[in-house]
This record gives sequence, C-alpha cells and structure tokens, in this order.
Amino acid sequence: MDSPEHKALEARYDEYMDETRRLYRSDHLPTVVGVRDAFADLGIRDPELDRLHENPKNYSDLRTLADRLIAMADSLTRQARTS
Repeated sequence: MDSPEHKALEARYDEYMDETRRLYRSDHLPTVVGVRDAFADLGIRDPELDRLHENPKNYSDLRTLADRLIAMADSLTRQARTS
C-alpha cells in the first residue's frame, strides 16, 4: 500500500486525528477528568478509562472512553435504584 493515493489518504487521516486529539485535550479532557474524579469519589473506577483518558490515540480510543463513561453512569444509576 505504498501508492501515492494511499500515502495522501494516510497523511489526511493523521492530520485529522492530530486535530481531533488537540480538540479533545482543549475542550473535553478537563471535563472527563472531573467526571472521572467524581466517579472515583463514589468508589466507581474503570481501568480502561484510566488508561485512555489523558491520551487517546485514535477514534477507537475515543469511542472506548465514551463507552466507559456511559457504563460508569449506568452503574451509578443501578446503585441508586437499589439503595
């Protein structure tokens, strides 16, 4: 896959992901850290979120972060229902 088209596509994807990571760090990381800390104060932790939240590498990592936050919120909802 060393065609000029493939290399150009890879370069565009890398630029897109660089911008996506920059936006995540500037716009979302502070909120994610705050939510993560609030969950931790309630005894809810997620090793995958801990591993990824500061430096997601790609779309899959970002999707995993969102999924883990949703799972943590769901566990809090379940706890509230049983209390």
